[in-house]
Amino acid sequence: MSQPKGIDLTICLVIKCKQAEAPSLLFASDTQQSSTFLKRSVTKVRTILGKDPQKLKDPWNILVASAGDAMVIDEAFQDIHLFLRKNIDPDTETPSIDLEILRNQIGDLAYATCHKYQERGDTNCSFELLIGAADKFSTILHVNSEGKTQELERFGVIGSGQITGGELLLNEFLRTDVQQKAAANLAALVVTIVGHVDLSVGGAPDIQICRDRIAWVYKQEAFSELLTTSESKWDLIKKLWWKMLEDDTIEDKVKKIL
Repeated sequence: MSQPKGIDLTICLVIKCKQAEAPSLLFASDTQQSSTFLKRSVTKVRTILGKDPQKLKDPWNILVASAGDAMVIDEAFQDIHLFLRKNIDPDTETPSIDLEILRNQIGDLAYATCHKYQERGDTNCSFELLIGAADKFSTILHVNSEGKTQELERFGVIGSGQITGGELLLNEFLRTDVQQKAAANLAALVVTIVGHVDLSVGGAPDIQICRDRIAWVYKQEAFSELLTTSESKWDLIKKLWWKMLEDDTIEDKVKKIL
């Protein structure tokens, strides 16, 4: 069966959250890349690293999650990477603002890459990107291969996992001003649960964080505990649902607890 046009076989998401009152962005994705015959582990969230600053201690970081044609994405990512390194001051304290200002040019670069292959007869070179930076503020851009861009307020989801459960779960469970640890639990849950029904989503979730201009991978020792906790809570939610259907008094008891 051929891939439906516009459906990207993965799940990537980003959540605006807080850690010690500072804005941060939490990116998550599955780590499975599938083809007709093979599947392998890949990284779908990458970092754009600014040039070495003269005044500040560390270079700025911007995270990019991608879904779609992997080879076309690599080319688009490289073009956007070079563009942002050239046009964002290494000593800026707010790369999030620069990212917002440069959104139209970023969209043009994404379009130019895909359009080149469309002119060569490739009808399935589409892709989507989630681009984010966090400092005193935070910015999430959703960019697609048609050059369209949108600034997202709370969260974003791309890939086939968006329509096989990701968007629904985040809409239902995400809170305003969610803390970073809670966002990590929710992201791990979403990626894992979607992987139960979406054959193209799989592998251990990859979680990365951007805060105070810097990006890093979620600690591995905390990651195993996070997955166990998320799956345990999900199992409890399912059991509670059926218990309320079996016993009318349970719902009243739960309401009192809440």
